[in-house]
Amino acid sequence: MTTTMNQLSTIYSSSIEDMMKNIGEDLFPWKAEDEDMVRRATFFVRNGAVKLNSYDIRRQIVSATVADVSPARVTMDFMDEELVCSCHSEGICRHILAFLFTLYIQQHSLSKWVTEWKSKENEQLALFKEDRSPKTWDLVLTQTFEPIHHLSADTGYHAFVQKLSAFSHKAESYTPFEREWRPMFEVYVRFYKIRAAWHIVAQHLEDHDGNPWEYERWYFNSWLENETGKLSEALSLLAGKPRLFATDAFFAALRNEVRNFVQTGEGLFNQRISIYLAFWANLFTEKKWREDEMGLLKQSNSISKSFMLSFFYVLLKQHEDLQLMVKDTAPDNVVEWLTLAGIANDINDQESIRIIMEAIFPHVGEFLHSYPKPADTGFYVQKMEELYSRSGLSPEKREQIYYAYGRHGTEEYAEFLLEQKRYADWIALHHRFNTPYEALDYSGLKTVASEAPGVILPLLHVHAMKCVEEKNRTSYKQAVRIWKRMKTAARKSGKADFYNRYISTVGEKYKRLRALREEMEKGNLTL
Repeated sequence: MTTTMNQLSTIYSSSIEDMMKNIGEDLFPWKAEDEDMVRRATFFVRNGAVKLNSYDIRRQIVSATVADVSPARVTMDFMDEELVCSCHSEGICRHILAFLFTLYIQQHSLSKWVTEWKSKENEQLALFKEDRSPKTWDLVLTQTFEPIHHLSADTGYHAFVQKLSAFSHKAESYTPFEREWRPMFEVYVRFYKIRAAWHIVAQHLEDHDGNPWEYERWYFNSWLENETGKLSEALSLLAGKPRLFATDAFFAALRNEVRNFVQTGEGLFNQRISIYLAFWANLFTEKKWREDEMGLLKQSNSISKSFMLSFFYVLLKQHEDLQLMVKDTAPDNVVEWLTLAGIANDINDQESIRIIMEAIFPHVGEFLHSYPKPADTGFYVQKMEELYSRSGLSPEKREQIYYAYGRHGTEEYAEFLLEQKRYADWIALHHRFNTPYEALDYSGLKTVASEAPGVILPLLHVHAMKCVEEKNRTSYKQAVRIWKRMKTAARKSGKADFYNRYISTVGEKYKRLRALREEMEKGNLTL
C-alpha cells in the first residue's frame, strides 16, 4: 500500500505542528531573505512541485523531490526530527520549507499560517525599537540564547552547531538599523553566544580519560578559536569607532557581564581569562574604567584575583605593585605571566617586561621540561626569547636561559654564540644536538667558516661520515661536497697537510666502495 502525504500528516501531526511553530519563530517577515524563502516555498506547494518518493516505516524516514530549476531531494527523519536537502544550503532552505508546507496543508490552512506570520508583531523587535537600553539588550539576547543553556553538556558537535546557528540567526535579526550602533550590538551578540555555549564547549575541551572525546574535542576547539577570533575582531572594530555618549551605559553593563563571566563561569579558566583580557586590552581603555575595575577586584574573593590585578598593574604601568605580585611566580603559572609580559610588549612597557621575565627566570627550565606539550615547547621558547630580548638580561643570564631551553633553543643559542664570537662553542652546540647539515647554514656556518675556518673541520667530518654510511651514490656526492667545503676551510686555516692525510685515510678506509671512490676522484679533493 502506497503512503500518501495526507497519511503522513496524520501520523506525524504533532511533530509537523511543532516544526511549523519553530519555523514561525525562527523566520522573520521583515528580513528579505526569510520573506523570499517563504514566498518561494508557498509557490512550490500551490503548483504541486513537491512529490513524495518513499517512506521507510521502520526507520521513520520520508524522502520527497521538489521540482525547482534543479530538482532537490529532501529527506526527513521523524525519529530524530532532522531535515536534510540535497541543495546543501546551511540551515533551512526553500525546499525543506516547501516539503513541510505540503505536509502542513493536509490538515491546516497554509494561507492562514502565512498571513499570521506576516502580520505578527514581534514583541522583542518592538521593544528594541522603543527602549534601547542595556537591560533590553540583555533581556532579548538572554532569551534568544536560553535554549542553548538548556542543551545537555555532552551534546554532539553537529547538533550543537545546527541549533546554535538557528539562534544566532535569530539574534542577528535584532541588529539596529542605525549604522553607528551595529558594532556595539555585534560585540554583545558574539559575547552572549560564546557564554551561552560555554558549558557544552567546556565539557568537551576539559581533560577526560579515554579517546572517545578526541574527535569531538578537535571540532569544539576549532569552534572556540574561531568564535573568540571573531569576537576580537568585533572588539577592535568597535574600539576604532567614535564613542557615542549614549553608549556609556552599554559599556558599563558589558564590563559587569564580562567580569561575572570570568569570575563565576565554570571550566576552561585560561580561555575565560583570555576573553576578559581581550575586552580590557582592546575595548575598555579608559584609565578611570581600569582603576574602577581594579578596585572591584581588590574587594573580590575570585581565585583569579592576583592574576587579574597584575594585568591591570601592567595596563596602568604600576611597576611597584607589579613587583610585589611577581613574587608568586612558579613553574605552573609561567604561561599566565608570559601572557602578561606579551601584553606589556604590545603597549611597549619595557619595565613591566623586565620585572616579569626576571621573576620567571628561575622557573624556565622546570616549566619547559614539565608543563607544555612537546609540540608546544618550541612555541614557548620563541615567545620567551622575544620577551627576554627586550628585558635587558646580562650575557651570563642569557646563557643560563639558553641552557634551560635545551634542544628547542639551539637556534637562539647559536645566534648568541656568534654575537660573542665563540665559534668553538658554536661547533660544540651543534655537535651536542646533532643539528642536520641542511640547517647549519641557516644557523651561521658560513660566518664561522669565514671567521674561524679551522674549527669547522670536525663538524663537517661528522656529517660527511653520515653521508658515507648511507651507502648510495646520491649520498656519496653530498659527502664530496662537504669534503670540498673542508678543503676550503683547511686551505684558509693553514691545515693543508692535515687535510690531505685525512682524505687519504678516508679513501683507504672505504676503498671497497667503488661508487664513493669514483665520486672522490671526480671531486679532486686533495690540496
